[in-house]
Amino acid sequence: MKPYYKEDIGATEEDLHTAYARISFHSDLSAAFAEADLVIEAIPEVVQIKTDFYTELGKVAPEKTIFPTNSSTLLPS
Repeated sequence: MKPYYKEDIGATEEDLHTAYARISFHSDLSAAFAEADLVIEAIPEVVQIKTDFYTELGKVAPEKTIFPTNSSTLLPS
C-alpha cells in the first residue's frame, strides 16, 4: 500500500487494513446501495445520464441516504 495516507494523517498499518476492509464492490445496484448512508456521484454533466442515475438509485437506496453531487453547471433541484 502507498504510504501517503499513513504520512498525511498518521495512520497505522492496522488503520489502513481496517479502512480497506470496509470497502465493498458490487455490480448489482441494489446490493451496492442497500446500506448506503452517503452516495457521491461523479458522472458526466449530461441531464439524461444524471436523471437516469438518480431515478434508478432512488428505487434502491435507503430513505436515510444523502445524495451530494459534484455538478458545477447543473443545479440538483
